[in-house]
Amino acid sequence: MKSWKQKAVGLIGLGMFLLFALVAGMFVYMGATSKPLHPNPQDVPSVMHVAPPQNWTGAVEQARQIVRASAAGQNLPGVSVAVGVGGEIVWTEGFGWAHLANRVPVTPDIQFRIGTASQALTSAA
Repeated sequence: MKSWKQKAVGLIGLGMFLLFALVAGMFVYMGATSKPLHPNPQDVPSVMHVAPPQNWTGAVEQARQIVRASAAGQNLPGVSVAVGVGGEIVWTEGFGWAHLANRVPVTPDIQFRIGTASQALTSAA
């Protein structure tokens, strides 16, 4: 016959497993039923302040397609990209939305709000 301590440990373990299963199930459900922010990668809005130099146009166009596909595939609201070569910035562009509700587009010089993620960095400084 099991002691009451063994039964208590078993019940606590079962409770923790059920809680984990519930949380994991919620993540799966939310991922499966969430509405995509950018259903079509070609429709992801973008803002480019300065056109890239002629010798980088092909590479930039290829990178733009990759960024758009990634934003749509990973359901990202917005992405800002900057590429430098030899100490010079050759391409900057913002893709998607900086503010979803107001449909404010991402620009190359936008500062994203990272919320409480910066608290750990601030406390460590």
